[in-house]
Amino acid sequence: MKILWFADKQFDTAPDKTTWIEIIKHLQKKNDVYLVTGYKKNKARFDELNNEIIYISCPKIPFVTRALYYFNQIKNFYRLIEFHKPEILVFNSNNFFLIKKASKLKKECDVKSFLDVRSIPVYSEKVKYFIDKIFFKRSLKIASTCFDGITYITDEMKKYCWSEFDLPEHKSEIWTSGVDINLFKSEKKGNGKKKFRLIYHGTITKNRGLDNVIKALALLREYDVGLFLLGAGDAIAGLKSLTHRLGLEDKILFHSQVLYREVPAFIRDSDVGVLPFPNWPGWNTSSPIKMFEYLSCGKPVIATEIPAHVNVLHGKDFVFWVKEPSPEGFALAIKDIYDRRNDFRKKSQEIRNFVIKNYTWESQAEKLEEFMIG
Repeated sequence: MKILWFADKQFDTAPDKTTWIEIIKHLQKKNDVYLVTGYKKNKARFDELNNEIIYISCPKIPFVTRALYYFNQIKNFYRLIEFHKPEILVFNSNNFFLIKKASKLKKECDVKSFLDVRSIPVYSEKVKYFIDKIFFKRSLKIASTCFDGITYITDEMKKYCWSEFDLPEHKSEIWTSGVDINLFKSEKKGNGKKKFRLIYHGTITKNRGLDNVIKALALLREYDVGLFLLGAGDAIAGLKSLTHRLGLEDKILFHSQVLYREVPAFIRDSDVGVLPFPNWPGWNTSSPIKMFEYLSCGKPVIATEIPAHVNVLHGKDFVFWVKEPSPEGFALAIKDIYDRRNDFRKKSQEIRNFVIKNYTWESQAEKLEEFMIG
């Protein structure tokens, strides 16, 4: 099947581009898939993909870049359809004008169309949030009425969209985030003495709960525990300032962003992954890739009790729950796993097997493919 996939991304800088690279890579084993997206600086190429990415150019003009990108999506839509003649269209887009065109095309040419929902509008700027929510709602309404189905990143996301926007009954499927188990592997480590280390990797922005983890270490000064923060984001300056005020420079290590293929080595050199996200719709409906990457490397996790974590890890003995997302709550979880650290160093393969069985990118692609084609 020929699939044309539209994604509203600046793909060269998008921190979550792994999802599209991995899922399209696996879909391309049996299908001809083209990704149509945007870029910020460079039209990046990825060797993992069989087909070159189709980039839609857009002038970078403050305040109107998104509007211009949407306009260019619509402008190029019929040309792309005519040239590629796809049998399936997939949209990660809130451009409801584009979604409306696709619904019209479906009636005219019987092209199967699907909306894929992986996040909800979460902007802090009120005007931008209000506009994005309107576009998001309109896209959902059109797709739920006219498309062949909607896919959601989690069941929590599906429930949120159905209730928040009063959607009509429609065909749907869930495909979550996953992990490349060949890249994120566990390995046996020596018995050399070193600081017990927590790791958080990825985008480091505000409202991720990382300040609570740092404050928790201030309550555990007598423990030989450190925190490794790997990534970039606008919260780093504030977290470094907090670290300095608490006198924790010997316990908190910041490292700049690295190439994706280099991330597993840092995880393997740590003891436990941290998922500190607070109770908030944006996190509750998500499926954090880092969760599966920690587990695939055989690492236990410390996690807050939000739906995104509980719905995947409920009942598992390799997760240490933070009952209350506060410094005290994290301190209790850290102390608990530290006291049992030797037990979990022996359970690496058991932890990894959970991911291999349930959360590879390949298994998620198969689920999506069956829904779209089956």
